[in-house]
Amino acid sequence: MVISNTLSLWLPLLRRFAEFCLNDYISAHELSFQIPSNISFDEAASIPVAITAAYVGLYNHHPDGLGIDTPVTPSAVGKYSGNPIIVLGGSSAVGQSGMFIFLNCSAQKLMFSVLVIQLAKISGFSPIITTGSIKHSEALKGLGADVVLSRDLSTDELKQEISKHTSKPITLIYDAVSLDSTQRAAVDLLAPNGALVTTLPDVIGELDQGKTSIRVWGILRLEQNVVLLEDFFHERISGWVEKGLIQVRISCPLCEKYTDLFLAQPRRSPSKWSVGNS
Repeated sequence: MVISNTLSLWLPLLRRFAEFCLNDYISAHELSFQIPSNISFDEAASIPVAITAAYVGLYNHHPDGLGIDTPVTPSAVGKYSGNPIIVLGGSSAVGQSGMFIFLNCSAQKLMFSVLVIQLAKISGFSPIITTGSIKHSEALKGLGADVVLSRDLSTDELKQEISKHTSKPITLIYDAVSLDSTQRAAVDLLAPNGALVTTLPDVIGELDQGKTSIRVWGILRLEQNVVLLEDFFHERISGWVEKGLIQVRISCPLCEKYTDLFLAQPRRSPSKWSVGNS
């Protein structure tokens, strides 16, 4: 959430209404970042939740993430060149970013996947293979994807297409959609000892062949996320956005529709709400 013309931060909305919680504004200052000059106030507000889920899923230690080396040193940038990664759900909606308003909507999932693609690019993964609507192929390739496959392909068809672009085993998959069908497809695509990240609860149960499934929790204030994210928010996001390594795009009619509905609801006076820790 944006609180000034220079700072953007995410607040723990899961506990209470943020608009009445000055205490949370203050306590979350360590997870704030300066808004880069090349993006708008609204674009900055769309970053924290989505990029948190993407960053934690890729870089936090197991069992909270894949444990990939964070690309914050010269030796880690591009480190995974030649290693494939699959991102399921690269273009599951028209929009490529948007405002998080507690909707488990396709635009929210798209934010995750687009940012995962960009972070994977910084880490050097290649090829970066994503699924989505073919009409969005050029846009996704512009954001870092090397290969865009139709989301309508069967698992067997996906395997065939993937084999055309890499002969290496698929050991890392980020499922930004995380429905029953995509999770099962991801498990089938994974090589033995591979790891799958999901953004929704696991529906596939215990895995064999050493495969693992990781549920990502994209919440800034979780104890297991804070150390990883403090450096990222303070030292990395602004510079990466200014350099174009992370691109933010807001084009989400669905989110705009529900945001308008939310803002149209009658509000109670702040004086009638508790601002304490209750």
